Amino acid sequence: MKKVALTLISVFAMNLCFGQFHQCNNVDVQSDLWDVYFIDENIGLIVGEEGTILRTTDGGENWDQVMSSDTIDFKKVAFFDDEVGIVLGSHLFKTTDAGVSWVQLDVPNKGFIDIAILNNSSCVITGFPTGVLKSLDQGESWYITVEENDPYYHRDYGWLSFVDENIGYTISNMSKHTDYFFKTIDGGENWDTIFVDIGVGFTIFEAFEFTTEGKGWKSGWYEYISRQTKDGGATWEEVDKPYGYCMMDIHIDEDRLSSYYASGRHGRIYKSDNKGESWEIMTIDSLVTEHLNAIHFINDSIGWIVGQNGIILSTAPNAEICNKEPEVEVLEIMITPNPTSGLLTISKPEDIVIQEITVWDMEGRLLKRINHESSSTISLEEFPRGMYIVKLLTENDEIVERIIVQ
Repeated sequence: MKKVALTLISVFAMNLCFGQFHQCNNVDVQSDLWDVYFIDENIGLIVGEEGTILRTTDGGENWDQVMSSDTIDFKKVAFFDDEVGIVLGSHLFKTTDAGVSWVQLDVPNKGFIDIAILNNSSCVITGFPTGVLKSLDQGESWYITVEENDPYYHRDYGWLSFVDENIGYTISNMSKHTDYFFKTIDGGENWDTIFVDIGVGFTIFEAFEFTTEGKGWKSGWYEYISRQTKDGGATWEEVDKPYGYCMMDIHIDEDRLSSYYASGRHGRIYKSDNKGESWEIMTIDSLVTEHLNAIHFINDSIGWIVGQNGIILSTAPNAEICNKEPEVEVLEIMITPNPTSGLLTISKPEDIVIQEITVWDMEGRLLKRINHESSSTISLEEFPRGMYIVKLLTENDEIVERIIVQ
């Protein structure tokens, strides 16, 4: 077992809120981290790429690296109780000793996206190519709930959100600008299509959360706004949030927390004190530019965030959360419109110089390179409809955006 000592280094100014957010600086973990979960105030787990599983038993003062592998990536971690839990990503693993040891499960899927724990024995997972799987015995056995003759069987079912043991939602993240929403009222046994949006909206979601059968939120790539529904996904409206980077994860626990929290791209952290009607940027620091992939609060004073390049952020124990919002500058560089018919416009401050622009396909192939001088536009008119990656290289940063050509 590899011992990982994390030194807490303050990276936020003392007048910022969320009282004492610190960066846990660990030179041994450089891979992207994708989820964090605490069983109680002392025992917590962090999972990520390269098979990374970190575990603490002292509230995060020290961490053990209990697993690593160059051939495995983990995206989510969840627990049935204080001892039995699941991690998933490229593979599926289970623990029965609160995360000390993990055993791989034999499940008929090539990859896994999300998990929803329904009760102490049942859970639902999404992935591909089989869509939705369910277990009634803490992951020991699984069965497919979406039949092969279903027209949506081969869709990549995405993020899950259940409001109780029976009512839940999932998204299928599609190409060609189509979002499929599905709803279950029987614990994932059957799914009904409730919303199809063609030509607009997100095609890849990062944050997806429902609190009631009617009320939920979504946020993701391609737009810098987040949206809220109050009718179970039939219609969506823009959330009152500072215009900026999308939310990557939303944490809502109304039994333990008085506020809602969300983490976002490029170091953004959001908080809502009115049940998600509006959101404020709570802590931003120029030293934290990584995408913050997951956020988990134990209570309104103790929170954890993980993200890109092994970054781990935490609030100090017993720190009070205030409501003061720091003055921040958001979204210095913008690429619009998205989706586009072929011509993109770059908006940026005059003092930022873009050195190079590259266009890539979703398989990682370089399609176009532009030595940027004074032009404020990018033409994608020569490319067919689809999804592309545009990278802007500046002196101090690289901006990466997924762009839809329609």
